[in-house]
Amino acid sequence: MAKKILQKLVPIGTAAALLLCALIGSWHSGAATISQGTAFTRYDFDYAPAVIYGDGPQTKIWWGGGTGSGDAIYYATSTSSGWSTPVKVLEKSAAGWDSYHTCDPSVIKGAFQMNGQAYTYAMYYTGTYDAIGYDSHIGVAFSNDGIHWTKYGAPVVGPSSDASRQYGTGMQSVYRSASGLITMMYFDSTTNKNYMVTSTDGINFTNKTLLPSHFTNEHSGDIAFSPTENKWYITTKSGTDEEIYIYESVDSNLAGTWEWTGTISKATTGKVKNHNPGWMRYPGGDIYIESGTGYKYIYYGAGSASTATWDIARSIYTTGWEFSINGNRQGWTSANIANDTGPVDGFWIFVTNQNDPYLTSPALEAPAAAFSTVSVRIANQNTNSQGKIYFKTASENFYSEDKSVSFTCTAGGGWYTHNVNMSTNAKWTGTITGIRVDPVAEGTVAACGVDFIRLIK
Repeated sequence: MAKKILQKLVPIGTAAALLLCALIGSWHSGAATISQGTAFTRYDFDYAPAVIYGDGPQTKIWWGGGTGSGDAIYYATSTSSGWSTPVKVLEKSAAGWDSYHTCDPSVIKGAFQMNGQAYTYAMYYTGTYDAIGYDSHIGVAFSNDGIHWTKYGAPVVGPSSDASRQYGTGMQSVYRSASGLITMMYFDSTTNKNYMVTSTDGINFTNKTLLPSHFTNEHSGDIAFSPTENKWYITTKSGTDEEIYIYESVDSNLAGTWEWTGTISKATTGKVKNHNPGWMRYPGGDIYIESGTGYKYIYYGAGSASTATWDIARSIYTTGWEFSINGNRQGWTSANIANDTGPVDGFWIFVTNQNDPYLTSPALEAPAAAFSTVSVRIANQNTNSQGKIYFKTASENFYSEDKSVSFTCTAGGGWYTHNVNMSTNAKWTGTITGIRVDPVAEGTVAACGVDFIRLIK
């Protein structure tokens, strides 16, 4: 009986699907982060990962880590059983401006020249001669395999004024366009601001431009560009290393308007320190977007107040859940339903045979200010049409009736998009930590399906 009922659900027609895509494309999306925990542990403090996907069959990662006497830069690749054994690939010089710490790598692939030698990788790093970390400058090294590096020597970017008793410049991120133009974002403690500079040769940087900032004492993290969306994805961090902030630019101008769309903090990671983030990027710096889920990945240092506990962690950044991969529930769970095989052919279809059927999101973290609407596309064959969306917050981390918004879930079996304005509930504030979708209050042994669940600004 259930199989026959399921067959009556009306699928999206091609024209309708195209129309829907056009409408969605004109909306601004909110976003959520989902912690995936520790990516790997080296048993020393590790932070500031630079991650490249699509450069050969393995994902590559460089990061800063302790050596016992100053910081160095390490390298590893993905394997079928995890990450390879870390290898130290860049360390302090014998003397000079980077003779104690080398850290905060940002790596791009392209065509580079130094002293008549051609290279395929450039690594921008923070260096200092000072054990505390004062008077940092930004340098560059070049390589043809990502493992053996040759330093340029002199810094390529320095602080605006004397930094002998403060941090200086660093925490840089670089992007290389198809034309070869290199864009760098970095932090300067002498002004407590983030800046952008550009270079055509990877060594000489000009056009210093102030970048937006939404939080006090906000330090740069990482940039990645999306050619298909014509906008930047940006991460920054708090000066206390406790929180990571995520932005999206409104257009292709990195120095234009940034919209705050996400946060990574102890609310989902369980770690006091969440810092020095890096996007998973393609070799030039374009953002990696996972097929089927639309997920973007952020790697970062995470741990307790003690640097001895800092590991490399990973979180998902997403604007919703498309359920496009067979069997992949994308972390959502179900209750009080039958015939639940998970998503199939782009739709999650089941039978609502009990009272209070619902789908619950994985633990997430999303600023309520970044989006006001939960958009869910549902096909409902129940006679009941009393839909409801519940939510949790960091201050009230549980579902309850006073944290819910009702909507009419159109019956009849056709696919309808319901845009539920969550901001009508006064408790929709602070950090949202979970979403629960109740398509109907009471199942009448009828089929119900979900196409997608999205966060809309």
